[in-house]
Amino acid sequence: MINFGFIAPGFLSLDTEEIPGNAGMADQVEALRWVQKFIKYFGGDKDKVTIVGESAGAASVGFLLLAPQSKEEGLFRNAIAESGSMLADWAVDRNSTKHGYVIAELAGCPLEPYADLLHCLRSVDVKTLRDAQYYFSTNDTLNGGLGFGGQSPIIQTTGKVRYLTDEPRKLIESGNYHTEAHLMFGANEGEGIMALDMTLNLYIRPNDLENDTNFWKYDAVRVVMGALGIRDDTKYLGYAVDSCQIGNFTVMIPGLVDIAGTLFLKAGGWQTVLLHTKYNPHAYWYSFDFLGKVSLIGADEILPRGVMHAEEIMYLFTMPIPHNETEKELGKKND
Repeated sequence: MINFGFIAPGFLSLDTEEIPGNAGMADQVEALRWVQKFIKYFGGDKDKVTIVGESAGAASVGFLLLAPQSKEEGLFRNAIAESGSMLADWAVDRNSTKHGYVIAELAGCPLEPYADLLHCLRSVDVKTLRDAQYYFSTNDTLNGGLGFGGQSPIIQTTGKVRYLTDEPRKLIESGNYHTEAHLMFGANEGEGIMALDMTLNLYIRPNDLENDTNFWKYDAVRVVMGALGIRDDTKYLGYAVDSCQIGNFTVMIPGLVDIAGTLFLKAGGWQTVLLHTKYNPHAYWYSFDFLGKVSLIGADEILPRGVMHAEEIMYLFTMPIPHNETEKELGKKND
């Protein structure tokens, strides 16, 4: 079992042969090749490898499912994705070249000539590069963006070796991927609490909009959905939040939580499972609905308490939770 996520410097792209993007996926594929080669020495079976990921890690699981290397080499048998999917809009950076040049400039690299830019990016301190990406991300969220640019997989058009060759949905609908894999995707009941909390603290409050009635009446749904990478071209999502109470943030919260959770994190995984069953019946969906006493992430007090993003992780892995509350809830004895 290997848990995968995104690492920001590993997905910087300039859409050139030297910096084509998806270096992070290359690392993941190499890790799986290592497992195939050496797992027998640890008592494992190379034909029963399971990859697991949560959130961005869940999207990584999906991208590995679509990577041609997985199909050609049989790198894993089972895939578990918790609260995320490669079919979510936020999972793919569709403006990677623009984001890459902005981050490079923030890192102090000359943008031209290209040879100097390339040399700088290859030699710059990794902390400097990471700080540049963080600054870019912070500014993006303040301007209503999601802040994921420059740190997500891309659809490759350059590079000798390519890991994502087309739109994720197109690949999975075509069946041109690792269809032999057994899948389990799922999500938590209150995923949207974290999504709305992000928008509240990274955009709404920094821009002094929390008590702006006009904002909540005319712009909020478009801005919140846009910040989460969710399109509302028909305006039906806005009406669904609460057509009678638009303008009252407190009343709008439950609707915003439900829509954000569904479209930001749940829908992509659900669609992945449905599409995969066309080629392989071993595809399952789970829903985690247990509301425990302890929250792993937490959210602003103005938002409702629920089964938030990442809550299931406490019950899967040993974590430094105060007073071993998760163990008590599961009925485990303390040593």
